[in-house]
Amino acid sequence: MKRKFTFLILILIFSKIYSQDSINQEANKLNNKSDEKNIIGIEKADSLTDSISPQKTNEYDLIIPKGDSIHLDTESINKNFTILFKETKSVDYFKYIFPFLTLILGIVINQLIDYFSNKKKIRKEGLRWVIELENLNKPIDSQIKNIEEFLENYNEDNFEIPTLKINPYLEADSFKHLDQTFLLKYLEKEKDKKYDSAIEQVNEINAFLTEIRFNHNTLQTKFKEFLTQTSVYVTDLNENLQTLLKDIAYYEMLLQEEIERDPSNDARYRPILNLINTQIIPHMHDGSFNPFNLEINFYKPLMEILVPNRFDARTKDMIESVRNGINSIKGIKMERIYLIENLEKIKSNFESNRDELPNLNRLMR
Repeated sequence: MKRKFTFLILILIFSKIYSQDSINQEANKLNNKSDEKNIIGIEKADSLTDSISPQKTNEYDLIIPKGDSIHLDTESINKNFTILFKETKSVDYFKYIFPFLTLILGIVINQLIDYFSNKKKIRKEGLRWVIELENLNKPIDSQIKNIEEFLENYNEDNFEIPTLKINPYLEADSFKHLDQTFLLKYLEKEKDKKYDSAIEQVNEINAFLTEIRFNHNTLQTKFKEFLTQTSVYVTDLNENLQTLLKDIAYYEMLLQEEIERDPSNDARYRPILNLINTQIIPHMHDGSFNPFNLEINFYKPLMEILVPNRFDARTKDMIESVRNGINSIKGIKMERIYLIENLEKIKSNFESNRDELPNLNRLMR
């Protein structure tokens, strides 16, 4: 827009200069023709005078600028004395001043256009900051509720991990496309803030957004780490359980060799078999083991059965597998505790952000 306007002004300047020069050239041509006609007329008059007069006299041409006054003694003037009146040209100063006036006017207009354009852009960008900050309120509330629902559903009796909804808006990507320079100018010019005060408010907004991003990223990171570590412990638990069942089967074979009959009713093996039938066999087809229930109802009772026979070398592998299984379950529990602590802390941080946001919005209004 500015380039088009400047180009138009330049065209007007050149057209004015060209048109003025053309007019002056045409006027000069007309004046030259008129002078030529006067000179020819004078020359003809002189020729007639020469032919009539028997004696040729000296001729003098006196050129007097138009507008000047002169006193002549007509009696002393010869008939062949010719007086020519020549019009002097007046200087047209306006044609030299006009281009500079036009140029100055164009510069002033461009400056005015820049001023109002920048003012409009500053206001527009400032309002975008206001809207984006106000839009953070609902996502923060929503994230707090999501964390609360997760904590309610993920209790000690329920090993299944519920879904934790993480609001992507709290990553504050929309603010990355906003210019902080315009935010500063908006606070200065639209809200009449002094420069130091505006800088302080810009820093407050940046600190607030940094906290929002940190809480959001921490929530994502901690939950992802929890899922990864829990998966590792669950895998170890499954492997230890498979190893334990093999150790129990081997122990059964050794007892059978010892008593030379089925050890199902043997006091050393019958309690173990009962635990397997009640706690393991029902879940073998789907693998839906609850580690917390498995610890209470299977591993700990099995350890109590094996401890009295701990000096029997045949129980050594089973005891080791039971310990490994219990350690895997403890790892799952610890990850759960870490996650709950982190979620409680992140939830508290989001609540602080929610309480701080109205103050920032008031500064922007």
